Amino acid sequence: MEMNLSEICTLLGSRIEEYNSEANKRRIEKALKSKTKQSPMSPASFSSIIKKSLQDIGRRHSVRKHYKVLEWQPRTGKRSVGRPPTRWTDDIRNVAAFTQPTVALTADTTSLFVFNFITAQQCEFLTSNMCYNGKCMHCIDIETGSLIFAIISVALTGLGILVTIGALVYVNVMIAAASHAEADPDSMRMAIAASFTANVTLGVLLCLIVVPFAFTIVLIKGLVQKKAAYVKIYFIYAVICKSLALVGAVVGMASGRYSPLHAITVLAVIAIYVLILRMIYLTYKKLEVDAQFDRTKLVEQKY
Repeated sequence: MEMNLSEICTLLGSRIEEYNSEANKRRIEKALKSKTKQSPMSPASFSSIIKKSLQDIGRRHSVRKHYKVLEWQPRTGKRSVGRPPTRWTDDIRNVAAFTQPTVALTADTTSLFVFNFITAQQCEFLTSNMCYNGKCMHCIDIETGSLIFAIISVALTGLGILVTIGALVYVNVMIAAASHAEADPDSMRMAIAASFTANVTLGVLLCLIVVPFAFTIVLIKGLVQKKAAYVKIYFIYAVICKSLALVGAVVGMASGRYSPLHAITVLAVIAIYVLILRMIYLTYKKLEVDAQFDRTKLVEQKY
């Protein structure tokens, strides 16, 4: 038995909302049963038929697609709602530009197979922008690379916070000891001025370190919990900060405040961080696409 993609789409309708209709669901199942009556399909053969259809059509197109197969065994005689276990088939190249986000097909009354397709526009975007085929440095996933960066950033900023707090304590203790040792009014005024200046400077420095520390915690939470919104928050914050840093670097070089070596160092650091931001951006987009599938809830009723 052969079923091409167009036949599947005809059977299922154009939208998953139509599939959620009980009447349409029964119509689809009846049509499929009549097609599979002569030759019932096993899950493996069904999956291979879909893959072959996609690859055959893909020879005439140049859009890469990912699809996800969801298989769910409902409880016998009961209506169940839940998330099925998933498995990804990545790296399927040159698949047809199929614009329907979701295609669902039931091969029998006990298994539900849902094939989620990224839209053609999303596929073209991911194909052209996912550097290194979704990998960072050719070897690790972009989510892993972003998480490594976030952990290193948290460690460094956390260390900076501890050092700054230690410096605040040390400066205030030393100035207090010096002010008690010197009873001269002029020395007291100098000690108070030095204490105020040191506290303000270290306080501003502490704030500058605490802010990226907090946003990096948000980034880690987003990466661990697969929340694209949290990753997006960090990305927006980082873009704003680095834009201001770039403007400051350009102004400093134009005014001659930076030496050539200093200017090259600043630009190199900004360039490296831009690459990191690109990695975080791609991670955010990938999590956004994955979230579309995670929100899918499948309903199956045994007749």
